[in-house]
Amino acid sequence: MNNFLRGVIYGFSLVMLNGVIRGIVGYNEDIAVVAGFVVFLIAGLFFLKRGKISEILTCGFSGLFSMFFFQFLLAIFIMPDIVVYLGGFFGTMVALAIAFLTMKRRFKIWRYNAMEEYEVFDKGLKIKLLIYALLSAVSCVYLVLAENAGVSVVLFVILQGMMLFFIVPEKKRLLWLVPVAILCLNSLISANEIWRAPNFITCVVLYAFMFVPFSIKDVTLHFLSEAAERLWAPVGNVVKPFEWIGDMTQGKKGYVKRGAIALAISFVAVGVLSAVLSSADMVFSHSVGNLMENFMDIFSTKTLWKAVAGAAVGIYLFGIVYNAYVAYDVEQREIKIKGDVLIISCVMLAVLAVYTFFVVIQFKYLFAGSQLPYGLNVTEYARKGFFELLGLTGVNIAAILTVTKLTEHTRGKTAVFIKSMNMYLCAVTVVLLVSSFYRMWLYNETDGLTRLRFMVFGFLAFELIGLIATFFYIAKPRFNILMIYGTLALCYYLGLNVVPMDAIVAKNQVDRYLNGERDEISYVFTLSADAAKEIERVYNKSVSYETELEAKCWIKDRYRENLEEDNSWRSFNLSKNRLCEIYRGYLEN
Repeated sequence: MNNFLRGVIYGFSLVMLNGVIRGIVGYNEDIAVVAGFVVFLIAGLFFLKRGKISEILTCGFSGLFSMFFFQFLLAIFIMPDIVVYLGGFFGTMVALAIAFLTMKRRFKIWRYNAMEEYEVFDKGLKIKLLIYALLSAVSCVYLVLAENAGVSVVLFVILQGMMLFFIVPEKKRLLWLVPVAILCLNSLISANEIWRAPNFITCVVLYAFMFVPFSIKDVTLHFLSEAAERLWAPVGNVVKPFEWIGDMTQGKKGYVKRGAIALAISFVAVGVLSAVLSSADMVFSHSVGNLMENFMDIFSTKTLWKAVAGAAVGIYLFGIVYNAYVAYDVEQREIKIKGDVLIISCVMLAVLAVYTFFVVIQFKYLFAGSQLPYGLNVTEYARKGFFELLGLTGVNIAAILTVTKLTEHTRGKTAVFIKSMNMYLCAVTVVLLVSSFYRMWLYNETDGLTRLRFMVFGFLAFELIGLIATFFYIAKPRFNILMIYGTLALCYYLGLNVVPMDAIVAKNQVDRYLNGERDEISYVFTLSADAAKEIERVYNKSVSYETELEAKCWIKDRYRENLEEDNSWRSFNLSKNRLCEIYRGYLEN
């Protein structure tokens, strides 16, 4: 069958699918959009098979014009449902993108022998991976995408660990699930939702890193390109599960066809028989009506979107494990750049001269507390410039790494001189970091702790550890400093997910308020349910009736929000449970 004829059939199929969807969903626009997206996506994946770009475009454009032609003829008798075509357009675009990604032409920077699939993926392993994809999709919908998911997210990670233990080629790689589990633990121990979206992205990256081969002694940046490929490669294997299923059912097409016919006839028979019996018996009619309402509630727009998202997660996780078995031949092209030592030295000396003058000012007026000129006071002087100094610390670290890379082949006294300047710049960066910390500390002493200040203090602590590692890197650049930075960044982010930030911030603010250091604590009432214990203190020991009433309203409002949410076992959360106990102990009666 040539590509043009396949495109004509493709276009005719889309027109027929439009009519079928409209007949099933009626005038429910939300369901029609979702159904059009899903069905047209599946149709696109079927017709826009992998091949050359010309073949995909021929089939696609002939299908598009054929769809318009057949729809024009059909519109004489039946008007089309534009809403279905709207969702179908996006579904077709996704199918087209997948078709391009899965072309026979592979990415230029990595290759693998297609014969390896027949050597590695026997029937038993294929079945295991397909079951893993299915269970991942279903468990994601039920456990992760549940309304206000709490403990169920932790159960999802445990289930992932159990399944991966039986299918991954290297068991030691499962240690990457430890940070994933810590991130998911946030859904159980904290009601702070600011980390939900970043946690999802981080978990995807950690999954991609799970099977990346790297070494701390590799000073090149090859592991970054390898990680990027591992992150993207599962998208290129999105049709692989369907190909495997097709291969497994190749000899059973007769059974599949007969089963599809049986289902279609049964569906029509049930519909006609239910309509006739409903007209004959009113009780039966009401029962069928209630059943259909429950059916439509289950298959709502939200449910369909969850199903699509769960399927995407299952297929992506399948692709990650699939790539763990495939040996990629990555083209390692190391670009060697040598810097001009004279230019680098002159620029470094000029920069260090400015920084030296700045450091003298810091030690004289900020740290030693000397009399400030120009009529400035200490508080006004110290509270300005925090973010500028913090930004310069990052610029300095990047400059140190760049100079080290550009002069890595330099030897003799010149190399010692450049290392000395790098060491001095790193020491200056430490001074900038201490100055930033001191300025932020004054902010905190004046206005109290906030979420942003809490995160900044943690960031400064981890950045100091990174600078200590940078000193060692300058002396002996024989390890991958970017891996050290990445590990520190991950530890910092994991700490933010586990440490009860809102509770600590609320305690600081409430302590100041109860000690008479603050007149109001309106900021505390913007925090999540993690701060419930501290707001309970405000309710019990408040120095003003207005603040006590505000605390009482906050507890009531958060409790009512919790009642309005899904209260199944999947949404269990320790902070929200503590809030409910506080409400029942003080305010319920």
